[in-house]
Amino acid sequence: MNKAKIISMINYKGGVGKTTSTFNLACGLSFLASKKVLMIDLDPQCSLTNTCLESYKRKNNKYDFDITCLDIDQTINHVFKEYLKDARLRRGVNIDLDRLILKNFYKGDGSKDYEIDLIPATMFDYSNQKYAMGLDDLQIEIASNITGTTTNLFHATFLSKFFCDFGIDKMYDFIIFDCPPANNITTQNALVVSDYILIPTIMDSMSSNGIIHLYNLINETIFGKLNESYNYEKNEDKDIEQTEYFNYIRKGAPKLLGIFETLRKPSVNVDNIKLRIEKNEKLKDKYFKEITIYNLVEVSKKIGNGLSVFSKGEINTTSQNRPDLEYAKLVVKVLQGTDTDFNIDDLKYIYKNSYM
Repeated sequence: MNKAKIISMINYKGGVGKTTSTFNLACGLSFLASKKVLMIDLDPQCSLTNTCLESYKRKNNKYDFDITCLDIDQTINHVFKEYLKDARLRRGVNIDLDRLILKNFYKGDGSKDYEIDLIPATMFDYSNQKYAMGLDDLQIEIASNITGTTTNLFHATFLSKFFCDFGIDKMYDFIIFDCPPANNITTQNALVVSDYILIPTIMDSMSSNGIIHLYNLINETIFGKLNESYNYEKNEDKDIEQTEYFNYIRKGAPKLLGIFETLRKPSVNVDNIKLRIEKNEKLKDKYFKEITIYNLVEVSKKIGNGLSVFSKGEINTTSQNRPDLEYAKLVVKVLQGTDTDFNIDDLKYIYKNSYM
């Protein structure tokens, strides 16, 4: 298997359907295009984890299993804690992938299991035996250990080290991060390893302005500072150029794969907002104007039960409301935009004749 295409689903505005889109894109890539997909939950709210555990419970008839049943070493929290510990003490990391990765959790159509895996997150880490901690607490712990730009460079590459140490990006066709609506250290870690970003958005004035800001923030501020730190470190130590995990820094910022609309507000003049995006030289060719995920509220409720839009009969549809077809279009856009081999005729046939 070649190196995975790594995507961050990101928008610093909340409530735009990042988790819903991460889950349905992963299901679509597996179901429609037979790709092996890993999702990684980086949101402290753990919505993606809860969704996938609902799928897991349904498949395995473990209806009393939920996020509180996960041990810390079964979560992405553990990965960050291990690499933070290694940065402090230089004692290596203790990570068991068989424990960490929740494998093939989605129940298929009876003929096969779809290859969709998850690295969960938790807000119930009782390691300090005082109170339950989550990724937001971990952010504070990591930040308290940052003393300068060079230190920040190393803390922004925890996931880079993890991917290199364990060959994570050689195990899958696609890896998708569900990022939190914040520019924090876990988000920066995801962006460093990502090849692409996907931006789901509500098409209103605030969101369109936010997209432009987000694009500039990632490309100029975040990676500008990381490159500055890397070049400083390289001048101090020439051997750093041979360090494998810094390849993720050297490749540069992730490319904008696309922007797609997840909710239409009747009171908003969408044409004006679209025009603003299309006039921006950096964004105009990346707007998937033919995709609109109508009825996102119902879709979100269904994924709360661990069901994708491709689950037969689960989403009420009309000729104007086909979230399954809209996410299928997104799958095709992602396959095309990442130069991934697929047969469009097979994809159409599978989708027309089968359901998850």
